[in-house]
Amino acid sequence: DVVFAPWAEDGFDYEATIDHIDEASECCTVSWADGGQTCREVRLPALISPLGSPCVNALRRRPQEVRLWASRRALRAALLAWQAQAEAGAAHDAFVDLAGLLCDVSAAECRLALAVPFWSSPGLELARNALQRGRFAAERAYKPDARALAVLCSQRAEMLRLEQGSQLADVLSLHGRAAEHLAAAHWRREQ
Repeated sequence: DVVFAPWAEDGFDYEATIDHIDEASECCTVSWADGGQTCREVRLPALISPLGSPCVNALRRRPQEVRLWASRRALRAALLAWQAQAEAGAAHDAFVDLAGLLCDVSAAECRLALAVPFWSSPGLELARNALQRGRFAAERAYKPDARALAVLCSQRAEMLRLEQGSQLADVLSLHGRAAEHLAAAHWRREQ
């Protein structure tokens, strides 16, 4: 069967053919359409058909995990749409939308990594990369937005908390930076 599956190296979905299914572990071995030989073991709930439908057995047995994968795909599609908009010259100067979107992508990767131990390592790495990209864009914007920077610092603190557990000094430092950004932000009064 031809499916689309996430490749653990970059997290994007690629065309593959299922070689073997292990129902007990809810994983399968795939052959990538491009002939690649890495990251061939994939969770069944992560697979989608060429039309975008999830694996029926996985949907019955692991509906929450299927929803997490779908959420992740939707946010990655939104990121691609933002990039197309930016290439057309219609992106916001302060990159507030990009920073927020990358925070959402990071949060989706973290939720999936926590729910699916199989995806823990690549998921947390992809989450970290999204936050680094958001920080890079937000800090180098023509008019950096303090609120976006605060959200990025807060999200990075949560990432560190997940990764380091009891070593919280860096987490507290990032929360302090988030507070500084929030103090510098200009807030509109509601009328």
